[in-house]
Amino acid sequence: MKTITLQLPDSYNVPDPIFGFSPDEVGAVITIGVESVLSGRENILHLSETTMETRIRETYESRIQQLMVQITEQERQRKIDQESFIAQQTQFKDVFYKDNEMLREALLERDIKIRTMETAKRDEVAREIAEMRDRTNAIIGEKEKSLESYRQTFERGLSSLRLTTSAKGDVGERMFSQFAEQAFVDFDGFSIENKSCIGGQGDYHLFFKDFNVLADAKLYTNKVGAQQRTKIIGDLKRNPHIRFAWLVSMNTKIDRWDRGPVMFEPIEGNRYICHINELAEQSNPAAFLKSVWFVCSIINEYLVKEDAGDAEEVKYKDIHLRSIEKFRAMRKTAGELKQVIATLGSIRERLDSSISDLLRDEVPTLMEAQNQALMAWLQTNVEYVDDDGAQIKSTDMWYKFRRDNMATLGDFTAEKFREGLCVCLPEEQLTRSKGSIMVRRVKWIGVSVGTSVGTSVGPIKISTI
Repeated sequence: MKTITLQLPDSYNVPDPIFGFSPDEVGAVITIGVESVLSGRENILHLSETTMETRIRETYESRIQQLMVQITEQERQRKIDQESFIAQQTQFKDVFYKDNEMLREALLERDIKIRTMETAKRDEVAREIAEMRDRTNAIIGEKEKSLESYRQTFERGLSSLRLTTSAKGDVGERMFSQFAEQAFVDFDGFSIENKSCIGGQGDYHLFFKDFNVLADAKLYTNKVGAQQRTKIIGDLKRNPHIRFAWLVSMNTKIDRWDRGPVMFEPIEGNRYICHINELAEQSNPAAFLKSVWFVCSIINEYLVKEDAGDAEEVKYKDIHLRSIEKFRAMRKTAGELKQVIATLGSIRERLDSSISDLLRDEVPTLMEAQNQALMAWLQTNVEYVDDDGAQIKSTDMWYKFRRDNMATLGDFTAEKFREGLCVCLPEEQLTRSKGSIMVRRVKWIGVSVGTSVGTSVGPIKISTI
């Protein structure tokens, strides 16, 4: 079986039956087709030109006649259409020229009317604008007069307000100055200086023989705010030669320092802020200031003695004051934290971290100092014995310790004393009960077992917190 490839025009459609022919039948189709094409070519070569022309003419004569008739008819119709178009064009030109002339005349007439109306309106608008300008100028003039009157009234009120505020401050300062002069006129070395015109110095400096006072007087209609406390603390720190600062509210209370007529606040450096509430409301303000002075005098005597004492004790006192400031700051933060605890968890974390840092940095130092002092006292007053029957109650120890160290005890309580015993003594020597501890295998130095002690062995200083 052979396979051949044939090329056909793109427009040629292959008859479908050929695809069903057998190879022999396809070969027969190709053979017959080839013979037919060759035969046709040979027959065409034998025809003459005359014969071909005659056959073509005979074949297409009738068609040519029909085409000639159609051409003649189309030429006639074209002439008719051309004549009709020329006539319509002439008619259109006549109508267009006529309408154009009418439109031009109408536009000219409209322009004349518009110019006439513009002239009339221009004059009318000019009159209305002039009238409106006059009315507006009159209104503006009246408004300017009113505004000037309002401005003058406002400036007079503002000046009055300024004078009133300034005068109120001057009145408060003069009231305090009068009360102070009445109270301390016969005090040894007393003098008073007005510092209100100098920033960072308070209102007055009061000078006495043994100490000086920085005073700031306030005459408010409401409570004296916390910012005034912050200000006077800053003023006191800028005057290291002054130990006391008096924040005086003449007729109102001081915010957060109003639980009594007078409240003292220690700050760093063995100095104090004295918060005086409603001085002018007291029955005798001058006598009241004397009472405040006597309290400051007692504190000053104690501080002078303390300054002359052990330098290490002063250091722990400063640590104590700084700790108080930190605890107060944390207490303030905790108070604010209660209001926004639902949304400010991060503040609580920072507060916890601050407390942890404080306890880690400050408390061990203070506790160590106290425990060292307690250990020294125990070594001086108590000795170890190998006798289970020898024992002393922590309460008896505390009473003796308190008598021996009354001057330097501070706020060292019985509870802190028991905690110190737990640190200083071995656990096997301690028997705990409610509110007390029994210390075993110990006795008082120089005293027989079972004998109570009522005499002091000698004072030992305890660092205060």
